[in-house]
Amino acid sequence: MASQADLHRAQREGCHIRGLRAQFVSATKVVPDMRCRIGLMADTTTIRLPPKLRARIHALAKQSGRSAHSFILEAVERHADYEEQMRSLVKEALAADEEIERTGEVYRADDVHAWVERLARGQAAARPKPWRR
Repeated sequence: MASQADLHRAQREGCHIRGLRAQFVSATKVVPDMRCRIGLMADTTTIRLPPKLRARIHALAKQSGRSAHSFILEAVERHADYEEQMRSLVKEALAADEEIERTGEVYRADDVHAWVERLARGQAAARPKPWRR
């Protein structure tokens, strides 16, 4: 639990700690460089979980010695990272497709596979030559 001194220190540092649980303030070891981070955790979002999923989350959190909150937070963060990465990959693929349309250069799959195999064996390999449609 956070001490009264920690709470006062957080307030002096400009953190908005109203509504935060004392354990969170203690867990972040309130220091000046954590200033605004504490205030960011005050927002709340409610989700409704099916009973079976909720039971699974609670069991897994308990087995890992964590709270269900931290387990859910990590899962949401990982999925957000995944979605951002997928959007980036799609953007790259669309840009590559536009480049192919613009230049007409493509590579034969057999040439690319042979080149990658030589590289994997540690052999020097010249890059395959593109051909135009």
